[in-house]
Amino acid sequence: MTTPGANVSIEVTGGTLRGGEVLVQGSKNAAQKVLPLTALVPAEYEIARVPDIADTHAIIDVLRHLGALVTYSDGTCLIDTRDLANQPVPRALTQPATGTFLFAGVLLARFGSSEVGLPGGDEIGARPVGLHLDLLRAVGTFADELEDSVTLRSPSLVGAPVKMPIPSTGALMSIVAAACLADGETVVERAPWDTDIEAAFVFLRMLGVGIACTAHADDRYVDVTITPRDRGATAGRIHFELPADRNDAATWVIAGALAREPVAIVGAPLSDLEPLIAVLESAGCTIAIEGSNATVTRPRELLSPVETVTVGASPLLHSDWAQVLSVALSQCRGTSRIVDTMYDARTSHLEPLARMGMTVRRGEVTVPRGTLMFDPGGERAASIEIDGPTALRSTRAATQDVRGSMALLLAGSIAAGHTRIDSLDQLRRGYEHLEARLGRLGVECRVL
Repeated sequence: MTTPGANVSIEVTGGTLRGGEVLVQGSKNAAQKVLPLTALVPAEYEIARVPDIADTHAIIDVLRHLGALVTYSDGTCLIDTRDLANQPVPRALTQPATGTFLFAGVLLARFGSSEVGLPGGDEIGARPVGLHLDLLRAVGTFADELEDSVTLRSPSLVGAPVKMPIPSTGALMSIVAAACLADGETVVERAPWDTDIEAAFVFLRMLGVGIACTAHADDRYVDVTITPRDRGATAGRIHFELPADRNDAATWVIAGALAREPVAIVGAPLSDLEPLIAVLESAGCTIAIEGSNATVTRPRELLSPVETVTVGASPLLHSDWAQVLSVALSQCRGTSRIVDTMYDARTSHLEPLARMGMTVRRGEVTVPRGTLMFDPGGERAASIEIDGPTALRSTRAATQDVRGSMALLLAGSIAAGHTRIDSLDQLRRGYEHLEARLGRLGVECRVL
């Protein structure tokens, strides 16, 4: 397993993004849900296609802290949670990744109480734990939020109807985890939906939890009914394989729009990528699809601009792709615009990209009320306009999130000179075997 913190910088040589073939990793976001859920039911688990990244490492550290036996080899995690002990999880263990906070709901369900440090992760805007606590209170939880942790306790969790005011995947998983061992059914209205949530639900069904989803009138949401498992039921050895990582796949698809030669992406979740594929095809890229593989070829002439790309939750182009996509848009002939309806502060990549020569303007646009995921009552969304084509130049920079750091790295791979990115720790959180996979596309880079 990759150990975070050993190095902090990566230097990339510009003009070396040639093309080639890259294999999509297992899903980071599905791992952040499924691995903590192994602590819910005492059993032996074999979880396959686990990405070798720092965020996964953080979850495993928490499992080991709680007394689980965990081994990792070649993408497979063997986890034994039969002798798990309920004890406080300090913030030093939860801070490296957002997914660690799921242990609060999992331990509450299994033991009746939990004390878990506040999560960390990307600095991309407001993602408070208050929503988690509000939903958990609805099923009989007493919750106290301290300076750097939360304490949860419940003499008896009781199923209840709850309605999500905003579509937080983390808060959804917290209430689902608690509902798995509650008394009676829980119905979560207006829950978000994506393939990583679906993977977590498939896993829970393997544990004997009943989960039914009904499409909402607004197709961004589902209503979820959770029927708790029998506390007395035993579980045998559970084998589960994580799905492909749509954010990882999207990164390499966008790389294909920047590379001099075609880029083949192997094992991609193509149905998830349809909005991105549509945007790149409108810009002039050719994308050939065969099974779960896609080959992206940029046009001989300049890419065409994209008037407006609205990003957010499914079925929109995912917000996680916007930062990396901005690099491709900087190579288009004309002005393109990105409007983010999911996060209010996912812009840390813009200042260093501007230093690299990107012409970018920040602004606001009016959107229909209820559109903004972080503020359903709001009507003003942040937008960025990008002029192109831009001849990028090297710089030294960093961002405090995974995708922003990858945007800088890909920009450096087509810029003049050598670009140093001082946020390798962020890249390691989301991309496994990064140098090797970049090398398969011809990119010359070295860890400093």
